[in-house]
Amino acid sequence: MKLMISKQRQIGGAIGFLSFLALCSAACAQSSVTLYGAIDNGFDYTSNMGGHRSYQALSSVKWGSRIGFTGREDLGGNLATVFTIENGFDGYTGKLAQGGLMFGRQVYVGLTGPWGTVTLGRQYDSVANYLGSLASSDQWAGFTGAHPGDYDNVNDLFRANNAVKYASPNWKGFSFNTLYSLGGVAGSVVQNSLVTAGGGYSAGPLTVNVAYMNAWNPATGVYGGTTAPSSGGIWASPISSPVFSGYASANRLSMIGAASQFTVGAATFGAMYTYTRFNNIVPTSSTPHEGSVHFNNGEVNLKYWFSPAWMAAVSYDYTAAPEAHYHQIDAVLDYFLSKRTDIYLLAEGQRAAGTDSRGSVAVAALNGLTPSSTNQQVFVRVGLTQRF
Repeated sequence: MKLMISKQRQIGGAIGFLSFLALCSAACAQSSVTLYGAIDNGFDYTSNMGGHRSYQALSSVKWGSRIGFTGREDLGGNLATVFTIENGFDGYTGKLAQGGLMFGRQVYVGLTGPWGTVTLGRQYDSVANYLGSLASSDQWAGFTGAHPGDYDNVNDLFRANNAVKYASPNWKGFSFNTLYSLGGVAGSVVQNSLVTAGGGYSAGPLTVNVAYMNAWNPATGVYGGTTAPSSGGIWASPISSPVFSGYASANRLSMIGAASQFTVGAATFGAMYTYTRFNNIVPTSSTPHEGSVHFNNGEVNLKYWFSPAWMAAVSYDYTAAPEAHYHQIDAVLDYFLSKRTDIYLLAEGQRAAGTDSRGSVAVAALNGLTPSSTNQQVFVRVGLTQRF
């Protein structure tokens, strides 16, 4: 009798343990958190930075050094919560990037279902999603290979704070998203706000995308200025690039663009056009312009895989500013030690002509670097990237 009771208890315990494992397995399947990141360090040469040659050790040029967490919890009924928190840092010094923000790259939470995804927080806008993803700067040329000054935000000069974003499901290759960033100004739903929208088609070898952006009071709304420019007053532009800092006191910034990419065998061809307009510029002592100005930018790029380990790419970018012209060539030779680790040689050059946004003779100014003292600037980098 005691033996039968003992066996029954053993069987019951086994069943209970198996039930616990089943429940644990189901719970684990319902939620997940993923740690990811990258470190991109290298050695760099610049032909002219403020009149001098420069030898530097820079981090996050080709691929932004970062560490992040992304997660998902299934709620049932085809509904789930999602979140991402992503930090940017300097791979040589460990200091925070994005102006010292703890999670300056992204931080958001949202809900997703068959109808799409809604997220709330600091996020990439539609321009980054649909144009940036096809730009040479985001794919392989890095922030120094962005359109001059990154005035059109294709390389994420700024992210959207206080943002509500909707992203559609993918319908046979078609998708779109839209984002609204609240300005945070009492009594106004427009001041300091940002609206973007984008969409595209991607199937097989072809991708075609479009995007639109409209930012009100960009000096404080997206550029990070602490005070708004006032007519005739003294105002320090939060933008250092001579390409467009003289227009940063505009009341409104708008941009529209289109990009495409087509793959044939080992080669991928890309093209992009953006039209950017600074509307109703407020004249100040440091930004004497007024009225409205516009930029036209065209980019073509080519990427070729010689083997699974070797890749080379080149791009040409032309920017027509209000009173200046910028020609830029970017090239890279990349060797992949594994799917996550690569060594690369990156070279970029820019030539400027005309008068820049500050009313001075235009000088070459590769994005993120100290401008040249002449109309030419060359940047060469040997780097190592590891992604995890």
